[in-house]
Amino acid sequence: MKDLKEFENQYKKINKSNNDDKYCTFAWNLVGWVDEVWHERPVPFMDYHYSIMIDKETNPAFKYRLWWLFHRHGDNAFELLLSKLENGKNVEYHGDIISCLGRDIIEGIGRYGKYKKRTLEYAIKLTNNCDNWIRENAIIVLGWLGSSKEIGLLGNLLLNDTNAKCRAWSATSFMHIYFNCKKNKLMVDKSLHYFKQAISQETDYYALGCMIDVVKELTGKKFDLPQYAIENIDTKRIDNAKLKVERFFKKLYNE
Repeated sequence: MKDLKEFENQYKKINKSNNDDKYCTFAWNLVGWVDEVWHERPVPFMDYHYSIMIDKETNPAFKYRLWWLFHRHGDNAFELLLSKLENGKNVEYHGDIISCLGRDIIEGIGRYGKYKKRTLEYAIKLTNNCDNWIRENAIIVLGWLGSSKEIGLLGNLLLNDTNAKCRAWSATSFMHIYFNCKKNKLMVDKSLHYFKQAISQETDYYALGCMIDVVKELTGKKFDLPQYAIENIDTKRIDNAKLKVERFFKKLYNE
C-alpha cells in the first residue's frame, strides 16, 4: 500500500475481522515497514494513523496494534501526542496517550529520552484528573519515569486516592522508582513511612496485597505472601501477611 486511499480501503475490509495478523501487517505497513524495508511516511500517514487509533469504530484488538506502533513515526509522533495533552484535545484518550508516551520512552530511552521531562510533567498533572482510567495510567507512568522527587506525590496518592486500583498502582510505582534510584536507602526510609499508614487503613484486598508486595521488595522480607496469592486475592493469606507487616513496623519504629 502506497497511498492513504489504499489504507482507508484496507481498514474497512479488515477492521471487524478479528484477525491479529492482518492488524499487525496493516500497522507495520502504515508506519513504513514494507517487505522488510523502511519507507519514510509523510505526516499525513501519521495523522491518519492517529485518527483510526482513536476512532470508536476501530476494533479494540486493532487499536492495540496501532497504539503499540505509533512511535515508529518518530519525533513527529511524540510531538503530536504531547500536543494533545497540552491543548486538551481528545481528553478521553489522555490515559492512553500518557501510557503510550511513557512506555515508548522507557523502551527506547536512548532515542526518545528527550521527551521524558515533558511526559513526566504531564503524568504529574494527570494524577489530579477526576477520571480513574486517566489517573491510573498517569500513576503508572509516574513510576516508570519518576525519581525520589515524586515520593511525596505517590505517598499522597497511596493514602488518599479514592480508587483502589490507583492506590495499588501507586504502590507498584514506588517499586519502579526504587529501582530507578538504584535501591537508594533514603528513598526506602521515606517510602516505608507511607506504607505503614497505608497498610493499616487499606480496605481493598488487591491494593493491600500490592502494598505488602512492595514492602517485601523494599525490605527483603517475605511476610509469607507469594505473588499468586495477591493475583488470586487470597484474603486469608493477605490478612496473615498484614499482621506480619504490622509487627515488622512496630519493631522497626520501636512502638
